[in-house]
Amino acid sequence: MRAIDAAVREPRTLFLSTPNLNFFAMCWRDAEFRRSLLVSDLCLPDGMPVLWIGRLLGVPIRERLAGSDLLAALRRQTAARDPLRLFFFGGDDGVAEAAANAFNAPGSGSRCVGWLNPGFRPIEEMSGAATIDAINDSGADFLVVALGAKKGQTWLMRNAERLRVPVRAHFGASLNFEAGKLKRAPEFLQRFGLEWLWRIKEEPHLWRRYFGDGVALLHALVANVAPIVIHDWLHPGEASAAFRIDTASDPSGAVRVALSGPATSAHADRLISGFEDALSAVGTITIDMSGVTRIDARFLGLLVVYRRKAANAKLRLLFVGLADGLLRQIRLHKSEYLFVADPEPNPPPSADADTPKALSSAPIV
Repeated sequence: MRAIDAAVREPRTLFLSTPNLNFFAMCWRDAEFRRSLLVSDLCLPDGMPVLWIGRLLGVPIRERLAGSDLLAALRRQTAARDPLRLFFFGGDDGVAEAAANAFNAPGSGSRCVGWLNPGFRPIEEMSGAATIDAINDSGADFLVVALGAKKGQTWLMRNAERLRVPVRAHFGASLNFEAGKLKRAPEFLQRFGLEWLWRIKEEPHLWRRYFGDGVALLHALVANVAPIVIHDWLHPGEASAAFRIDTASDPSGAVRVALSGPATSAHADRLISGFEDALSAVGTITIDMSGVTRIDARFLGLLVVYRRKAANAKLRLLFVGLADGLLRQIRLHKSEYLFVADPEPNPPPSADADTPKALSSAPIV
């Protein structure tokens, strides 16, 4: 909520996403959907399976925070400032209007300044100038989209440059809860990760989605999470062994970062320092991983952050020295996409024969 307030005051864009198990399942098969999470400014862990997997892999997620939790908190807030102005886009017939009435009722800490239900149409038809202008001209601080996860995230991505509302997010069923069309599961069901049972009771057609998500979770636990956890348990000292990071630049300003040893959370401070130094590069940052013996979720999280920083600085990232053992670890983490070389904006007519071969722009298979 502090981040939302800061984005509204500056103003600056704040793109929120709420990954749950369904999001993960779609990320594993849909690169465009996955990108919507990678470019998000904040990702709220919406779903107990997200916490469970995170904890098994050593990711310090403290608690679940669903989009509906945040929206309800914004309605209840009583801070001594101008109410946050929201615009609701999507939902079934009458839902956005009913949710707007709830936010505009006496005692609400936020108010709805507009709503629009585009109906069930293709994204292109929901992205016309009249629609975008109506949202922008409303003066809203926060755009809440409810179109279904894939369509909502895609619509926000494709219209990101045209929208002037600083804060934007897709919150799924949140408008249904605020409108009173659906009831949220009791807190004890949410706490034990059983909210899906309640949702199926309220919306029986969801059973297919939850069944598919459950199969994806079981497969990920058996094929990906379990091997990582078992390896870490059998080799407790491997992640904290000696580690070295060397950064050097050439006369052109390109930077080479050489990693040696376990690139893990035990060495996160040194990794952060080295990556920050590399952002002073001109043109290209080459990350040599030929000496890396182990990676973990913290290292992969840092790559997410620094890939984005490099892109913002117009820098190209290249990864070299990915041995077979390291590639197996990358695949276990389902993170091949992080090691795909960024395309070079203006490639030179010829390449130096002595330049190490980088991972191609094709995904690892």
